[in-house]
Amino acid sequence: MRLKAASLAVKSEERMGNNTGWQIRLTSGAIVNCYDSGSVTVQGKNPGVARAALGLEAAIPAAPVGFGQLAPAHTTRPKVFVVYGHNPTARTQLDAMLRRWQLEPLILDQLPSGGQTIIEKLDHFRQDARFAVVLVTPDV
Repeated sequence: MRLKAASLAVKSEERMGNNTGWQIRLTSGAIVNCYDSGSVTVQGKNPGVARAALGLEAAIPAAPVGFGQLAPAHTTRPKVFVVYGHNPTARTQLDAMLRRWQLEPLILDQLPSGGQTIIEKLDHFRQDARFAVVLVTPDV
């Protein structure tokens, strides 16, 4: 499994309550949802490391796959730049929804900076996006 190969320790693995896939909780706080449809989403704390280990930053699996494995990634998802406020629950729900639609959300704080300032990072990644979504929520 790619998570173990990246030295990410698995805390628990269980079938989702709605029987649509498996949920893997990592000791880092990240939660990986592997759906029977073949889609994979990562949420919780430190999701970037788990996404990178699974190859979700630039590609999606080519076909539905079983629990514990990923198909070779060779197609690129359309990228969506996400602007959000201070509601992490709404941001996580938006991230999951965009991924269900086979889109790749570009969430600024989860992208590698490469030593760039925030403005340089914004300029770099916005060029990859086809469109943007602005999530407007009250402060929590």
